Amino acid sequence: MLLTTAASCERQTADPVPERLTCDTPATTVAAASQQILGRWQWEQTYTSLRGMATPKVETPASTGETRELRFLSDGKVEVYLNGKLTETRRYNIRQNGTDPMVFYESGPLNETGFAATSLLQLCPDRLILNNSYNDAGGDVSYRKVP
Repeated sequence: MLLTTAASCERQTADPVPERLTCDTPATTVAAASQQILGRWQWEQTYTSLRGMATPKVETPASTGETRELRFLSDGKVEVYLNGKLTETRRYNIRQNGTDPMVFYESGPLNETGFAATSLLQLCPDRLILNNSYNDAGGDVSYRKVP
């Protein structure tokens, strides 16, 4: 009985803190970002770390069973795919905001003109990270470029 009690009291190790994805050479101008963003981007990770959370929450295609893809087109539209199915199309544009380019999406259906800001935290040739964690608004969403 003593062995059973001792075995049940073994020290539990904490789960490792998930890694936030980054990139090394982000675009710093609207011109560079406008070229690099074109094409297909597959969702890799959503990393959420908000005030009051003990550890960050990380969602991936493996943990959710979903695939997500963005297709940025040269005509200023972005197509959003969930599990291979087109779910929405919006207009987008990229503007400078201080020292960082930002991508702006239409806030409603394609025929509306209102744009809502989503910070372009990092855009590298092979990775796109949209910052939604500013002011506890959500998680940073990372995408990998599809060749």
